[in-house]
Amino acid sequence: MKNIFLILVLSTTFIACEKDQAKNLPAAHDPCDIISGLCEITGTIQKQGVTSYQYGTHVISGHALRSNLVILEDFINRDVTIIGLRLKDIHLMEGQYILKLLILYVM
Repeated sequence: MKNIFLILVLSTTFIACEKDQAKNLPAAHDPCDIISGLCEITGTIQKQGVTSYQYGTHVISGHALRSNLVILEDFINRDVTIIGLRLKDIHLMEGQYILKLLILYVM
């Protein structure tokens, strides 16, 4: 009887510890700083086709991108790192942003 009780207590403790560890896992990576709205994203620039939201002219890693500084057509299918400003009033889907390009690094 003592063995069964001991096994039950240890099992309950183990399960409770696993639940606490799951709460402490880091959130999914968000490339944007919450306070400044600056985002750093590495990926391949693609031409954006027809969308339901019609914001931006290109995409990088699922984020819409637009620029008045750089001709993005010149960087299609190139691996780049961009720093952009997240436009706060417009949301695509959870975790996706519309960015105004500020800096572009070609890899």
